Amino acid sequence: MKFLNYEFLTIGEENEFENIYLFKKVAISPKNKDFLRSKITIKNYCIMSIQSGQFEWKLDGETFKIRPNDLILVSPGVEMEKDFENVEFGGFFKISLDAGYYKSKEKKKENTAIDSREIQTIFSKFDHKRFLIFRNHKEAFEIFEKLEGEFLNKELGYYARINALIDELIITTYRNTLKEEIAIDDNTSEFQKLTVMLKNNLSHSWTVKEMAELSGMGVTNFTEKLKSNLGFSPFDYLIFLRINEAARLLKESDLNLTQIAFDTGFYSSQHFSNTFKKIMGYPPRDFRKNAVA
Repeated sequence: MKFLNYEFLTIGEENEFENIYLFKKVAISPKNKDFLRSKITIKNYCIMSIQSGQFEWKLDGETFKIRPNDLILVSPGVEMEKDFENVEFGGFFKISLDAGYYKSKEKKKENTAIDSREIQTIFSKFDHKRFLIFRNHKEAFEIFEKLEGEFLNKELGYYARINALIDELIITTYRNTLKEEIAIDDNTSEFQKLTVMLKNNLSHSWTVKEMAELSGMGVTNFTEKLKSNLGFSPFDYLIFLRINEAARLLKESDLNLTQIAFDTGFYSSQHFSNTFKKIMGYPPRDFRKNAVA
């Protein structure tokens, strides 16, 4: 009998699949650049739920913006790519399901209580859709959190509880594939105007109140919605944009560090260098040297 494999706070894509399920909690930062650096052909069914941050992932050559609480289904054969052109932060839960196990004709499968005919129907539907993105799917995120808790606590009956939660996740994902309103296109974020204004004025000393007013919200509502939609507090989002622009300027321009610091809203080159190194893992000069090498 095969059991669920759990990897806590790991990063990377498995090359060989030896378990019926493989559960991961993945942390993404500029210091961890091996995640989806190159194009990968997915070998098994992957269900992912975004915990924090925002990402741009390519699925079969099409780019999608991924946000907190999004649920992603990717079926075997889909090409998934991330080239890390942008600085990214955040994390997500992921479970890989062995395609051979679920698509086999065995009438009884020890690790699932779902009827074998229903299993065939569910995974045939996943194959047909290939990949889907379900926006703001908090129900699935809560299932992943419960799975994590079972692995960490390992109380009596946790294997049975894990199998039941995975069944629930599979059924929830399948039922969402049947809803007509689900689409994989990327809808315009309500924070698009804010993002454009911040990017065009990074040197300005922005306050949370000013950012909230640009979004037409009060400070409290703005802070909560920004965190929910983009995965950042207001000031963390501002730093995210500043570091992204600084990284671009380091790669594409001959501006000195002091000018880049002032252009992107840092009050000194030292402040810029310290912040950049803390986030990126190495100082701006080394980043520039490696980027043009």
